[in-house]
Amino acid sequence: MKNVAILTIFNNNNNYGGVLQAFALHKKVKELGYNADVLYYVNGKNPVYPSAKEQLKQYGVKDILKKVTEKTQAKIFNGKVNNIFVNRAVLFDKFRKEYISTNGPFDDNTLVKSQDKYFAYISGSDQIWNPNAAREGFLLSMIDDNHKKIAYAASIGRSVLSPHESEVMIPLIKRYDSVSVRENTARKLLAQKGVENVKTVLDPTLILDKTEWQKLCRPVEKKRKYVLCYFFSENRKYREEIDDYCKNNNLDLYYIPYANQCYVHGDGKGKGIKQENVGPVEFLSLINNAEAVFTDSFHGTVFSIIFNKDFVVYERDKKSHTASKNSRIYDLLKALNLDDRLYSVEKLQQYIDKKIDYKTVEENLQKLRKDSIEFLEGALTSDI
Repeated sequence: MKNVAILTIFNNNNNYGGVLQAFALHKKVKELGYNADVLYYVNGKNPVYPSAKEQLKQYGVKDILKKVTEKTQAKIFNGKVNNIFVNRAVLFDKFRKEYISTNGPFDDNTLVKSQDKYFAYISGSDQIWNPNAAREGFLLSMIDDNHKKIAYAASIGRSVLSPHESEVMIPLIKRYDSVSVRENTARKLLAQKGVENVKTVLDPTLILDKTEWQKLCRPVEKKRKYVLCYFFSENRKYREEIDDYCKNNNLDLYYIPYANQCYVHGDGKGKGIKQENVGPVEFLSLINNAEAVFTDSFHGTVFSIIFNKDFVVYERDKKSHTASKNSRIYDLLKALNLDDRLYSVEKLQQYIDKKIDYKTVEENLQKLRKDSIEFLEGALTSDI
C-alpha cells in the first residue's frame, strides 16, 4: 500500500474546523486505499511575509491598531481563561491520537527527508494558501518533482492577491501536478494568474456525509432545547438579539467562548450559557443537537448544513477589506443556493421561518461530493 503525506494547519491547531477537515481528508485518502499520515509540521517559514512587520503592510491604520489592541488584550487576559484552553487542548490531543495517523515533527529542513517514505504529498484544505498563513511546507517548495504534489481544497481565504503575494506564491503553485481549491473565487483568481486546470472541490468536511459525522457525536446534557452561537468575532450585540429570539421560542442560548483560542473581551459577558470544555467531538455534538446555529465561521456554517440545521451566517469582516475571510462563506452559500442565510437587517425569526429545502441541498451536495472524490482519486492515480 502506497504512503501519502498530508500537510495542513494541524500542529498545535486547536481549531475545530482545522482539525475536523484534517480528519476528513485523512479518512477519505485511507478509504481510497492508501496509507495516510497527517504530518506534524513545525516552525515553517512564511515565504510571503517573513515578519510580522511585513505582514502588517497590507492593512490600513485602523486595522493595524485593532489587531495590536487584540494581541495586547490577549496577552493581558489569556491567563484568566487559560484553564479553558488547557482543558480544550486535552480534548483536541485525545481526538488527534484516537482518529488521525501522524508522523513527525518535520520542519522546512527535515521535510525533505520524508521523501524516502511518501510517494505523494497533499496540501490539505483550510487556509493554507492565505498569504498570512502560507508556509514553505504548505506550498511543498522543498518536495522534488519525482514526488506527486496535489492540492486538495486549498483555500486562499480571500478574493485578491497583491502583486507581491502573487510573485511569491504563483510559481510554487504552478509546480503542483494537480490543483484544486475550496472556493470558486480562488479558482478564478488562480486562473487569472496563469495556473491551469484548477478544479473547485468541497472542503474535506463535506466529502463525508451526515451519518459518518454522527458516528462521532454524543448526547448533550440539557434541561431544554437550545440554539448554539459559534463566533470568532465580538458578538455580544448579536447574542442580545439571539437571546430575544430564544425567549420568544422557549429555548436556551448556548455559546462557545474564545472560539479562536484566545481571549475576546465580549465572550466573558453578555447573554447565553457558556460551553467551555469543548473539543472536536463536543463541537460536533453541540451542533448536531441544536435547534438552530448562529455563526460567523466557515466550518460552523458547514456543519450546520451537514446536520441539516436552521442557521444564520454573520459576516466576520467588512466586504471591502482586502484580507476579508468572507469569500469562502459566500462561495459555499452560493454553491448550495443558501445565500438567504446571510444575515442582513431582518429579524432573526424571519430567517428561521424561511425553511431550508434540505432535500435539494443534499442532492446538490451528493453531486459535488462525487466530483470532489473523483478529483482526489484521479490525482492520486495519475502519472506525474
